[in-house]
Order: sequence, then structure tokens, then C-alpha cells
Amino acid sequence: MTISKRTRQMVSSVDSRRIRNNTQRVLLALLRAEGEWVPRTTVRVANATSRMRELRRPEYGGFDVQVATASELGRPGGARRTYYRLNPRTITSDRIVTVLRDAVTG
Repeated sequence: MTISKRTRQMVSSVDSRRIRNNTQRVLLALLRAEGEWVPRTTVRVANATSRMRELRRPEYGGFDVQVATASELGRPGGARRTYYRLNPRTITSDRIVTVLRDAVTG
């Protein structure tokens, strides 16, 4: 699955210096992955799993954040390594702006 061209443009217009909290950092990492699975260990923010759960809440965009273990994806690491991704079908510009409001330029 891939994200739309408009979403790609919006993500590329994000000014990283305007990111103010870890929820925004997590969303940006997941958006930059363009629908691919991201290992939890590569998202370098405090309490990243909690921030990903926040993204599911309406006030943080209500994204469909999917989770799977390495074994479920057929990757090394077994059941203890966790991967996350955004369902590309649920990514909209309104949802992105809800979380990244001040960081989106242009």
C-alpha cells in the first residue's frame, strides 16, 4: 500500500523544527514510512507505544495505527519485536493537520 501524492507533498512540507511533542514525532515517522511497517525500536521518542495509541484517539486524528509482531510479519525477532504502521486508507490531510498543525508549511 502507498500513500497519496498529496499526502507525500504534505509530509515533505513539514518543518521538523516546528515539531513540539512526541506524538507529532511519532506521526511524522509513521507517515515517512509510507505505509510500511516500522519497528518500534526505530521510533526514538519516550513512550513511543503510548504516543502511537494516542494517534488512534479522535483528538489526535483518529488514525488506524496497526500493530504486528515480527513473527506475524515473518521477520526475525519473534513475538517480542513489535512493528507499527498507519493504514494508508485512513490518512487524510485533515487528520495530519489535526496533529501537525503548526509544523505543516505551505
